[in-house]
Amino acid sequence: MKGNQSELREAVIGGVRESEVVAEKLSVKVGDYAKALRGVPSRELFDEITVTIGDLQSLLEAVSGINTALTQMGQDTGHLKCWEKASEIFKAMVAAFERQDWLALADIMQYELKPLITEGKAGFKYIGAGLDGYNA
Repeated sequence: MKGNQSELREAVIGGVRESEVVAEKLSVKVGDYAKALRGVPSRELFDEITVTIGDLQSLLEAVSGINTALTQMGQDTGHLKCWEKASEIFKAMVAAFERQDWLALADIMQYELKPLITEGKAGFKYIGAGLDGYNA
């Protein structure tokens, strides 16, 4: 059983590390996209946003896996709760996209999505700090 816990801990550490890196990259991209949407958006920009939304969905799947593993380990998962807001933010983004309201989409990305990613990144750091071997 101790071996399983060790393997689980290592998997969580790897997942949290990777999620931190992905969140950092996404935060920068989302900020850039919000600025670009305030200008004249291009087809290329929308293609990039679509890819980034896919990356965000992958990150949310990773968060779910980390949450499950932390629960199995008896660890606090409270610092992952912020990610629960993501589905509502995505719905608002889709609605703005369907209306072709690029300013609203830019605002959602800048004032809702980017802060969510920043908060989530801080949560990853907090969780990582509580795991033995994270800073090794």
